[in-house]
Amino acid sequence: MLRTGGGYEERLFSGGLEPYQLEVIAGSLPAGLVLNDSGTLEGSPTGSGIFDVTVRLTDAAGQIKENLLSFIIREYRAISARGGSVTVIVTGDSVGFFSALQAQGFEPAEVYRSGPLVVEVVFPPTSGDEASWVRCEAADTVRCAKG
Repeated sequence: MLRTGGGYEERLFSGGLEPYQLEVIAGSLPAGLVLNDSGTLEGSPTGSGIFDVTVRLTDAAGQIKENLLSFIIREYRAISARGGSVTVIVTGDSVGFFSALQAQGFEPAEVYRSGPLVVEVVFPPTSGDEASWVRCEAADTVRCAKG
């Protein structure tokens, strides 16, 4: 699994004669990942989403090989509110519920919507106070609010 901010390294090609010449011929690599001349994809993804990319390798002897790569990169985002904290998973322009932990004076979280367009979590008070909530909504980007 790939996560934003996490390191990644995978050898995509082996065999043939190094150095390799690598080029993306369809799609685009996720931001933060690069191909190097030893046939390795490496880096730290900076954005979440679903990515498909075709890479062509030409070795020093002129041999050509192509690979279709598919990536799902997730971002785990924690939102703290008066009633507790909620962690959501952002994948491009969708959001999903991951976990919640209530604060003292509040009941366990009630998940009203768990994604993919809206995550809505409410922390009921144990007595008299008003409820606390977290709401994340996916549009062009994922935005979260709390109360």
